[in-house]
Amino acid sequence: MNSQRVRKLVEENRVVILRADFTRGDPAVAELLRRLGNPSGSIPFYAVFPAKEPQRPIVFDGVITAGQVVEVLRQAGPSLVESSPKTASQQSPAVETTPGG
Repeated sequence: MNSQRVRKLVEENRVVILRADFTRGDPAVAELLRRLGNPSGSIPFYAVFPAKEPQRPIVFDGVITAGQVVEVLRQAGPSLVESSPKTASQQSPAVETTPGG
């Protein structure tokens, strides 16, 4: 979601965005989708991992609005520590990490 409200909140909360490319059916992405409760692998699919409870991601899919994204990001709260893009990218070549969006 690329609205000004979302970008501002992403920047303020130091959100790290992970974008998984499933165009080639990467097994690591398929496993992540399954673990997040999307066994069919339907996309787009979004998950926000709150810093204080990363084991309880907030998930939503389909068409979403900027307002929905803002609400979920506010609910999730700010990041606790800066994440290293290299670490997340090394998990799968199909996963791209972008600090702050």
